Amino acid sequence: MFIMSLRRQVVYLTLCLALLFAILEPQSSRGLVFGWALGFWLAHIGCGLLLAMVAAHGLTRCSALNTWPAWLQLLLAGLFGSLAFAPVALGLGAMFPSTSDTMMSDDWLDVWELAGGWQALVAEWLQLLPSYLCAWMLINAVPLVQMAAPNLVPAQAQPVLDSDTRAVNPPDASTAWLNQLPIAIGRSLLRIEADLHYLKVFTENGRVMLLGNLSAATEQLGELGVRVHRSHWVAIDQVKRVHHTSKGWCCELRDGSKIPVSRRRVREVHDRLGRDFVVN
Repeated sequence: MFIMSLRRQVVYLTLCLALLFAILEPQSSRGLVFGWALGFWLAHIGCGLLLAMVAAHGLTRCSALNTWPAWLQLLLAGLFGSLAFAPVALGLGAMFPSTSDTMMSDDWLDVWELAGGWQALVAEWLQLLPSYLCAWMLINAVPLVQMAAPNLVPAQAQPVLDSDTRAVNPPDASTAWLNQLPIAIGRSLLRIEADLHYLKVFTENGRVMLLGNLSAATEQLGELGVRVHRSHWVAIDQVKRVHHTSKGWCCELRDGSKIPVSRRRVREVHDRLGRDFVVN
C-alpha cells in the first residue's frame, strides 16, 4: 500500500489539527472567535511544519549527514525548524492576542516573554520546542518504524540455507535494500524519486514511500540502475528511450514515465545507457 507523500500528509494534518484546536480552545487561542482561532492554528501549525520540511530539505544537501541515523537527521531538522519558527510564533501571538495573554504568571518563561527582545524569543522557543519536536517525529513515525524493522519474508517463504551456502553466497547490498519493500509490490523496480528524507519507490506492481536518501540507495542498488537527476533514479532494464528535447535530455521508461536528465549527469547516463535510442 502506498503511503501518501509527506507534503500531502502535512496538509491534511494541518487542517485536522487546526480544526480540532479551534474547537477545543486551548490556552493559546482562548477567547478568540472560532474563525480567528481557526486562522491562528492554520497559520501556527502550517508554518511550523513547513519550516521543519524546509530544514529537512536543506539538510539533505549536506553529504556529511547522509551517514547519520535517519531519526537523528529528522531530530536535527526539527530543532532547526523550531528555531526558525520561534519568531513566527511570537509574531502570530501578537497578531492574535487571546484573553490568556493578559494573565500574569510567576513562571520565569512568562517573565522572559514579558521582558521582550531576545528573552521573549528564547522563552517562546523553549515553550514550543517539546510539542514541536513531538509532532514532527510523530509525523515521521511510520517510515521510521518501517526502516528500523523492514518487512521480512515470511518464514515459510524463506529458503533454507546451510551455513556453507550462506558463506559462499551472502546477500548483496541490492538484495538487502530490496528486502525493505513490501512483498505485495514485488522487487521489479521502475524508478525512485527523492522527496526530502523520503524515497518514493515505484515497481511494476505498485509504489511505496520509505525513509532514506537517494545517494545511499543508488550506491546499494549498484548496477541495477543509474541516477539521472538529483531527485531521480531509474532501473536500467526499464529504460525505453533516451532522447533530447527542447528542455534538455529525457529518459523515458516502459511505463510511460518521463524523467529529466540533469546536465551534470548527462555524461554518466550516456556512458551507462547510450544516447538517442528507442527500445522496441
